[in-house]
Amino acid sequence: EVILNEDNKVPLIIDHERQYSRFNEYRNVVQLQMKKYVVKVYVQKSMTKEEAREEMRQKVVTAMKYGTLLQIDMADTAADLMKDFCGPDTFPTDLILTPGALNEEKHYSVLLREEDKDEYGHFLHKGFQAIVSTDFEGEEFAEFLADALPIDKLAPLEIIEKYSA
Repeated sequence: EVILNEDNKVPLIIDHERQYSRFNEYRNVVQLQMKKYVVKVYVQKSMTKEEAREEMRQKVVTAMKYGTLLQIDMADTAADLMKDFCGPDTFPTDLILTPGALNEEKHYSVLLREEDKDEYGHFLHKGFQAIVSTDFEGEEFAEFLADALPIDKLAPLEIIEKYSA
């Protein structure tokens, strides 16, 4: 599945009705539900940032292994993917949100652990693409997500609900 625009930016799906996220729940899409991590790390304190980043790493590796889309679902949160949930060998936000970067072994190999490889020590990489989604409406996303995401790497696409009269 290739979803790129002419600027080679990662799509940022603006969907305050969550139609896109609900649709992806039934597709072969690996979803990173960032609201869950915010709640577990900061509210419930049932998970450390390190544990969250490791779980996120595992999902990225799964998406790479099976060649599926990785949806980073921000929902109605501004989970800080630039600092708190970013790690050079667990969740390198800059690489993940640079189209094609994790298709190069020198970049994706930092995410791999021995348990991610087959019995011969190989990792079959079938491609990778990330997409970001948010529930924030219209231009709100820039205000709320400016410090959480590299906005300059994203191409906002708003889902407009069609109403019938």
